[in-house]
Amino acid sequence: MVPQIERITMVANAIHVTMNGADSGQEIRSLYAWLQDDDHVRRYARVSLKARPPRPGEMGLDFETIELLVSSGFELANLALAYLSWRSSRIDKPTVTIRRGDIEVVLTKGSEESITTIIKALDSGE
Repeated sequence: MVPQIERITMVANAIHVTMNGADSGQEIRSLYAWLQDDDHVRRYARVSLKARPPRPGEMGLDFETIELLVSSGFELANLALAYLSWRSSRIDKPTVTIRRGDIEVVLTKGSEESITTIIKALDSGE
């Protein structure tokens, strides 16, 4: 008799990405689409948008966070490279905050130093 697998559980960690700026809702959706299209990110992460409830007087939802549920095979370098590539395509470059657990990285520039900053800071939280 062959044993059957009833459930497979993916061990995951969460990474959250938020933005500040006038067009942060539009920019967060743009980065979300970019990450969804990146094979290296998508292979080991489930990428989703999280909305906040509308404020009084507002209609509809405002997306404010990208959540990446990453598996053990996920490499932060792939997220950093995808972010830098996306940022280089933007005219207006919003401030981006990337959070993993208690570690938070705030990026105001899109340089190669950002890749090192993201990887070192978020990797230290493991």
